Amino acid sequence: MIMSCGGSAQNDAGCLQISPNEANRIIKEDAVLIVDVRTPAEVEDGMIDGAIHMDLRADDFSDRITSLKRDERYIVYCQSGKRSMKACMIMSEMGFTDVRSVDGGYEDLK
Repeated sequence: MIMSCGGSAQNDAGCLQISPNEANRIIKEDAVLIVDVRTPAEVEDGMIDGAIHMDLRADDFSDRITSLKRDERYIVYCQSGKRSMKACMIMSEMGFTDVRSVDGGYEDLK
């Protein structure tokens, strides 16, 4: 894993993991699409405004992800940060060029 001074880390698959603070800064300042990969039950507790819900555990996750533009900037979050990193790796393998996973997940991000 490669660390940067901005509170982010990049793993060998090219996925960038960022802190909730950095994610919130990017959301406020930049054009970014937010993807919530939690389960429907988890989403019942709320979502980040403007997020797209795509449950990582759903059978159609890969199909739904392919409907997104690969050259957009994405921030992905889940409940704790583990599933969002997995989703980030899947998206990177599919050719997405700028995908960041939020470390700590929804509770830390909101």
